[in-house]
Amino acid sequence: MALSTKAVICEKLIRCSAFSSSELIDLLASHDTLLKKITCGYLVDKSSLDSNLSLLTANILLRDCSDANPAVRSASLLALSNLSGIEEAAISSISKAFGDSSPQVRRVAPQCCVSIYKHCPETVLRSNLINLLYEGIRDSDPIAVSNCLLALEKILKKEGGLVINKNIANHLLGRLKEFSNSSVVYILTLLKNYIPRNDDETMNILNKLDPCLSSSSPSVLLSAVHLFLNLIKTKQYTHLIADLSYEVKIPLCKILSQVRPELCYSVVSSLLTSLVEIQPSFHDHYKYFLIKTKDPFYLKEKKFQILSSIASEDNLMDIILEVKPYTSDFKNHKNAFECLAILGLNSKGEEEVFNVLSHCIKSTNMKIVEAAFECLLSMFLKKYPVNGELSSTHKVKFPDHIYSSVSLALSKTALLELDPKIIINVLNFVYPSIDNTQDIIEDLWKQFSEWDSSTKCLFITSVCTGFLHCPSVLQHLFSEILSKAVKSEDGEVSSHAMFVYSALEEGPVEAFSLLSFSNFYPLMSVIQ
Repeated sequence: MALSTKAVICEKLIRCSAFSSSELIDLLASHDTLLKKITCGYLVDKSSLDSNLSLLTANILLRDCSDANPAVRSASLLALSNLSGIEEAAISSISKAFGDSSPQVRRVAPQCCVSIYKHCPETVLRSNLINLLYEGIRDSDPIAVSNCLLALEKILKKEGGLVINKNIANHLLGRLKEFSNSSVVYILTLLKNYIPRNDDETMNILNKLDPCLSSSSPSVLLSAVHLFLNLIKTKQYTHLIADLSYEVKIPLCKILSQVRPELCYSVVSSLLTSLVEIQPSFHDHYKYFLIKTKDPFYLKEKKFQILSSIASEDNLMDIILEVKPYTSDFKNHKNAFECLAILGLNSKGEEEVFNVLSHCIKSTNMKIVEAAFECLLSMFLKKYPVNGELSSTHKVKFPDHIYSSVSLALSKTALLELDPKIIINVLNFVYPSIDNTQDIIEDLWKQFSEWDSSTKCLFITSVCTGFLHCPSVLQHLFSEILSKAVKSEDGEVSSHAMFVYSALEEGPVEAFSLLSFSNFYPLMSVIQ
């Protein structure tokens, strides 16, 4: 066949152009290896569309499964396994392929098992292929082993996947050096499903993981750490966490020092989720997690989270100073404030965080002000979680500059365009520490009709709290608001207004308790 003609045919096959049955048979009967392989690939693509292909090509494909060329045998097996109606014959050829002298053919055999399973699962489960796949785990070729593992997981998925016993686990761990990094990751992931029977077996597995814990491959290293932690937690060997942390912190820091953000992201994400136990070992290495200008947004988001998790008294002030500039970064300011809300829970960093918030609350950008308010609320709820009855001695005192900054911000008309729930909640932090409470409530009252029911109920409760703090200032305004709320056509609002009225009848102390922990108002204790 001329080279130009062969090129044209190959191009048509690759593009899946239409061929007559006789043309396909002629191409399969060709002695050209490349044409045979591409034609077999064409049959795989077309097999689901034309059921007659099985009858037309089965004999040629079955003959080629015994061809002297392993490339032809492999391609023919793949095509044969995708044809319907000839499963028994295909299974017979695939079974022989597991014992083929060529690794290339043995690598294809597990793929063929999956192909038949897709269109005829019951036939595969009744056959001997499952046993052959388990035997294939001991194949001398590591790629063939990997393919057998993948095929077993796919075929046995409904039954819980591949069953790993002690012999299989030891065999795979003993051959890890032979596999590619991607195969090692897959094997280590599978081994998480295996529970050793005794301490000796557990320690044996942990010892065999040592080379992986110093691997230069980030994926292998992380997978080994996951498996190591899984084993020691299962067996209650928590004393080994410190040894693991010491072993892996330097390799993980090397990954973080690379310029590839995807690798850094995988490490940081793992430390935030499955590797939480080893976070403390990174207190002294926090600089590897500092945010870089060129970091993509998704990485910066995770770095803010990890910085708040590995903060200690020794590095707290440095981390706060690193995070501070991002409070004015419109792309990252919310993540920065969330980080500060956690850092501010430490008494050593609380004052500095309040200084940052005070500065941000004075900003002319209302989005930054809103985020600063949310941070302040978050700090309060984290430090004083509402999870029980109100204590009459539970009072909170914030720095004077916070009160003055909040008062100034709440007096700005532009702020009323933001989420009213945040403004209402922040109001409770400043009762009775600001002088313009009445003006702020009057501005909010003008927007009352535009809010949903839950916001209206929150506002009514907040004004009542303010009234209990400053009765002489808010008496007339609160009376007007409560009176109109009771007469509201909104059933939820009128019912809540009646609830507030009933709470007041019980007296100031009881009213504080009832209002602070009602379903409508989950925030507050007594704020001073």
